[in-house]
Amino acid sequence: MGGKHYRKKDALTIFNDKYPKSTGVHSIDELLEKEMHYNHLFVSPIFDSISKIGYTAKTNLSITGLPSDVQNKCIALGGINASNIDKAKKMGYNHFAVLGAVWQSSPISSFKTIFQKSRK
Repeated sequence: MGGKHYRKKDALTIFNDKYPKSTGVHSIDELLEKEMHYNHLFVSPIFDSISKIGYTAKTNLSITGLPSDVQNKCIALGGINASNIDKAKKMGYNHFAVLGAVWQSSPISSFKTIFQKSRK
């Protein structure tokens, strides 16, 4: 993706740099508050995390009602795997970050399966 990822504690003065910027958001309200300042938004957890025990999806993070330019900035994160990626797509996501589903099994095979399902 290039650019820089900013955590919640980073100062708002960061918005003056010229590089693509990303951050994580954990609610639709937070997404709407930050979307104009960032090129990419990691929205999480969409589902219960595979790699972070106890990191559970507490709210509906569907982006289906948002404008397409906002949806295109969003990357679904948290518990994404081959069996639920279709549900994430129905929630409005076209971009996915997969960590636990890849690393906790056969990485190359898992990635290929998830990638193919994301393209359907």
